[in-house]
Amino acid sequence: MKKAIIYAQNNGINSMAFFKKAFEEGAAAVQCDIRRTLDGQFIALRDRTLSRLCGRDWVVSGTSWNHIRNLPVRTGEPIPHLDDILKYIVLHPASKFFLVAALNTAQDIADLAHQVSKAGIQDKVCITVPSSRLSFISAAKKSVKNIGTAFYSSFPSGLLDKAMRSGADKICVLPGSFPGGKTMLRIMSFASSLADQAAEAAAEGIEVSIGTVNGPNTLRRILETGVKAFWTSDVQMAVKLMK
Repeated sequence: MKKAIIYAQNNGINSMAFFKKAFEEGAAAVQCDIRRTLDGQFIALRDRTLSRLCGRDWVVSGTSWNHIRNLPVRTGEPIPHLDDILKYIVLHPASKFFLVAALNTAQDIADLAHQVSKAGIQDKVCITVPSSRLSFISAAKKSVKNIGTAFYSSFPSGLLDKAMRSGADKICVLPGSFPGGKTMLRIMSFASSLADQAAEAAAEGIEVSIGTVNGPNTLRRILETGVKAFWTSDVQMAVKLMK
C-alpha cells in the first residue's frame, strides 16, 4: 500500500493520554479541539457545554477555568489546558497538533496564535477553522506571521480557491465526521475531482488530508486518489496496513 501521512482524530474526548498514545502508535499529528473559558483561558474540549463529559450543564464560555480545572472527564482525566499541550510539544518536538478552534471571534484566534508563538512552536501547530470562517485564518496570520493554519470542510468543492484566498497552509476534508459522512467518504474515494484538487493544491505547496478513514477498504481507495495524508481514529490499523 502507498505510504501517506497519518493524522490521529479523537473520538470526542481530548486528553493528554490520547495525544501521547496516538504519537506512540505512529501518528504524525493529532487533532485537538480548543475552546475558551469565561476568564479567557484556552482548554482542550470539543463540546460547548460540560454536560456530556463532566455531567455539569455549564457552558464553557460562561465558566471560569478555576471551576473547570478539577473536573474529571469520563476517562477520569482532567481537561487539558493549552499550556499542557504547548509544554508537551516543547518536550516532544517531533509532535504536531491541529488545534481545531471552536472560538467565537477573530480576536480569540489571534490570541490563540499569540500563545502558541510565545512557546516558540508555531511551526508545530496548525490553527484549524471551519470553511465557513476562513477570515479567521487571516486573523491568525496577522497575529503571528508564520503560524500554521488549516481549514476543514465536509465536501471537496473549490478547495484550492478557498486556500489561496484565505492563506491556509493545509486543507482537511472531513465528511466522515458528519451525519451521512461515511457514505459520502466512500463515494469521494472514487471521485477523480478530489484527486485533481489534491494535486492542484500540492503544486501550490498546500496539503490536502481526508478523514475519517477507519477501514482498510476505504483507506486503500482514498490512497488511490493520490491524497498524501489522512485522518483516522485507528492509528494502529493504518500503520499496520502501510508497512
